[in-house]
Amino acid sequence: MAALLLLLGALYQWGLPAIARAVVPFTPYSIDQELGLRIMQHLDNGLMQPSELPLAQREGIREALRKASAVQGADTLPLWSVEFRKSRMGPNALALPGGTIFITDDMVKLVDGDTRALTAVFAHELGHLHHRHGIRMLVQVSVLGVIASVLWGDFSWALNTVPAWLGQADYSREVEREADAYALEFLRTAGIDPGAMVTMFEKIQVRRQIEAGKTQQTVAVEKVAAWLGIAFASHPADADRIAFFRSHSN
Repeated sequence: MAALLLLLGALYQWGLPAIARAVVPFTPYSIDQELGLRIMQHLDNGLMQPSELPLAQREGIREALRKASAVQGADTLPLWSVEFRKSRMGPNALALPGGTIFITDDMVKLVDGDTRALTAVFAHELGHLHHRHGIRMLVQVSVLGVIASVLWGDFSWALNTVPAWLGQADYSREVEREADAYALEFLRTAGIDPGAMVTMFEKIQVRRQIEAGKTQQTVAVEKVAAWLGIAFASHPADADRIAFFRSHSN
């Protein structure tokens, strides 16, 4: 039993990420696009609504993102498009497999439309697309579900889902750090001080303190965001991330 537990622990800690990394390069990009389309349809059917930001502001932000992207190496820049949405998730950004990046109205308002801060957020989401984290997380959660079924047999959906959720939450922190590293290089190439990301996180911390008395509905929305593996709800501790970007700030 002890040997089995050690084996399972090793598989959980190192095996699943290795399996996912090995599978992703052989996964057709069309799967990313199909998965991203389905997630987008699901989000637009409930969690998100059309943006209320002025059209001129949205286009101005897109132009700033295009300029920052234009100086990047072509081999490191994934396909991308940016959409703005009003959402109950609050200030957030999501990168869907296939290339669509959602930025919420609240995120734009949080940083007062600062395009440098929004470019930092955008660069982080591009990191997810570059590493195809959406597909990697899908592989890891699927493998965890299979392992759970083997161990416990035919059991309820809830029991089958718990280990998958726990595994995804842990590995999401790993991929967030990879996306942060990508964002740092992106910002450096674009001539933008990485401190722009620090500004964003500090403002998010202030907002969280103000909204400490959140409702149960808000908690449920954050859990949905965390499952995607790309929302700020599932990111590593803000203090760690602030220290990372601040250490590389000009």
